[in-house]
Amino acid sequence: MHVIGYVLIGVGFLVGALASVWQVEGILVNLYAVGGAMGMVGVIMARLGTRRLHRSEARMSANLDIVKSSLNALIQAVDDLDEQKTDLSVYEIHHLIDDRTVEAIESFVEARESIAHAHGLQAYADLMSHFASGERALNRAWSASTDGYIDEVHESLSRARQELQAAGQLLSAVA
Repeated sequence: MHVIGYVLIGVGFLVGALASVWQVEGILVNLYAVGGAMGMVGVIMARLGTRRLHRSEARMSANLDIVKSSLNALIQAVDDLDEQKTDLSVYEIHHLIDDRTVEAIESFVEARESIAHAHGLQAYADLMSHFASGERALNRAWSASTDGYIDEVHESLSRARQELQAAGQLLSAVA
């Protein structure tokens, strides 16, 4: 349906453009209105088709699996970093954060909207609040690591661990 919508948008645009140059003087208002109406119907169809695509059962199920696996991988990576933090050089931690967490964060972010479609906006908001706080703390640990602030790195990793574990518990509760 979204492909038909995009075709209607394109055809509507072309009809409107044609209507505006068909005559030397004036515009064929009726033809121009038809082009505008086709474009509007196309926008509506494209949006509805895209929404259906994102809400399809197979797509949602796959995205929810991605959300769970990427959040679990992220939690495990941050847990490992938090447990090893005293044995690691402060300047090494930001490299490890990059190596161990970026892929999981990207995967989670790509598929996160399925949480809202499957479990509602409140569950999505609650989970994303903890996830965002955990990610922010992880970013703070990364920055503190590049600057050499060991105490800030340790505090931020612990906070990231707590927030991401809370997000994982919420996801387990709703799933």
